[in-house]
Amino acid sequence: MANIKSNHLGISISSNSVCAVGLDGSQNSSFTNSLNSEAPFFKNEDVDVEKLSQSLKQLIEKSGVVYKKAAICFPERFAYSREHVLPKLKMAEIDEAIKWQISTIFPLQAEDIYVDWKLLSQNDAETKIVVAAVSRKFLDGLQTACVGAGIIPMSFEPSACTLARAQKDQTETHIVLEVDSFGSSASLIESGV
Repeated sequence: MANIKSNHLGISISSNSVCAVGLDGSQNSSFTNSLNSEAPFFKNEDVDVEKLSQSLKQLIEKSGVVYKKAAICFPERFAYSREHVLPKLKMAEIDEAIKWQISTIFPLQAEDIYVDWKLLSQNDAETKIVVAAVSRKFLDGLQTACVGAGIIPMSFEPSACTLARAQKDQTETHIVLEVDSFGSSASLIESGV
């Protein structure tokens, strides 16, 4: 296959498969490819780095990808998210406030997770955010596998977040179900969140 030059590359990693989508400059799909694996890439939060890296290398070769920077999507079951309300704060102060309150937001050890947040709303009294957490062990394993395959991860995002952004009508309510041979998850998406 000839080399395909895409301006954007997205890779979706599930329990037993990897999928790549390339977009051209006008946001049209220039290719889609996928590979399945008989054995899973994950056992709980442990990533089989070697197996995932090999599958990603094969996927990139199959796709003829030149552009190696990619947005990475992973199964929702590996992410935790919560709405949280803070007093009215400046945007620059939100990170610090989350650090101080992380143990009240999630029943997880702060040193074991990566945390990110999104502003939902702000008024004179409060700042409403959604906070997401992912196991460091899991995300570090994904990153190591990607780098081992020659892919430069630009972002990591749970699948429901990716699908929420992709919804054309951000005012509707949606339920995203993920089902595979290892379990299932359901995510409620309201107004794009």
